[in-house]
Amino acid sequence: MGRLLQLLILALILLICIYLLFVCQFNPDLPNVLPSYHLKYNHTSFTSCSGITNRTFTPTNDSLISKEEWESLLTELQWSLPPVFRLSTDEATNPTKCSFSVVNPNSNHRVGGFIDVILIARDTKNRIKTYGGDFFQAKLFNSELKASTYGAVTDHCNGTYTARLALLWPGPAKVSIRLVHSSEAVQVLCRQREQDPDKVYFQGYFEEGGKQETVMCNAQRSPRLVGSDSQCCCEYREPVTGETWFCRRPSSLPCQALTYHSMGGYQAVLSKLDTTLLKSSTNIIVPGDDSAIDVQQQDTEIRSQTKCRPGLHTPVPAGFYLQDHWKSLVCDSKSFPSAKLISGCLKDKQILMMGDSTLRQWFDYLEETVPSMI
Repeated sequence: MGRLLQLLILALILLICIYLLFVCQFNPDLPNVLPSYHLKYNHTSFTSCSGITNRTFTPTNDSLISKEEWESLLTELQWSLPPVFRLSTDEATNPTKCSFSVVNPNSNHRVGGFIDVILIARDTKNRIKTYGGDFFQAKLFNSELKASTYGAVTDHCNGTYTARLALLWPGPAKVSIRLVHSSEAVQVLCRQREQDPDKVYFQGYFEEGGKQETVMCNAQRSPRLVGSDSQCCCEYREPVTGETWFCRRPSSLPCQALTYHSMGGYQAVLSKLDTTLLKSSTNIIVPGDDSAIDVQQQDTEIRSQTKCRPGLHTPVPAGFYLQDHWKSLVCDSKSFPSAKLISGCLKDKQILMMGDSTLRQWFDYLEETVPSMI
């Protein structure tokens, strides 16, 4: 009898554990607070550019980019593409014909939960698309609270998409969906990226002994840069990163006479259809459910207590704005709204800034705001 009672108790405990696991996993109305944001979303697997081989760059043995990092970057670039190249703009995704609706908008929503949005893509003739690849952005916002956050968009590869948005502040919230690029425009961008890598060119300025020459330069030794001259280029290797900069060889000056460079211009080869696809339906708001979702307060504050450091997992979303202030879900980030706070944080520190023109804007901001640090 005692043995039977023990078995019954164990069975009851097991059933309770299974029930709790099921409820926590599938009940959207239960409060979800950190660290639940470290859950990974299941996205549709995208296929890479059909018939196009990535050959624009291969990391050298001494490059700072490891093989693993390079492969992860290639994975990030993969995208679902149309089955064939579209010959008519009428067959391209038209944002004014697309629509979206919120799943269960009147449910009991709480801070820390999620809402799902169903998005349907249509072409200019109002036909539902039969394939995916569109670049949509989904946003939840409240203009009065100056609050907003972005969500993950899943492509079902049949003209329908699902967006999942985290509820991160109490009060009303609205959904906004934006078509950044149609799948047909993405196809153009993918082809241009792989087959015409040096769409932007630069000018290199050489000076020595009173002579001056200006030649074309770029980050790749491409056929367009080399031209018909097999001895074309001066090569400048960056010793730290291992990257190489190329300039056409000046006719009367040595390679070491390079003094500076600047942007030269654009030289992308686009057809009339390519240009139309890239410009006609870019960054357009999609019509849909405009009703506000009422989000109830949660006892636990949505924030991360983790100390900020390199290598932390980045969830989706990585954070949100509230009252125009960024609140990170990655780590316990700080804000430095004044020059005094900025200089205090950076005092006695050596700063290395590597990036593109966006990082240059950040450098310019620091230079203007805290001139004493330069």
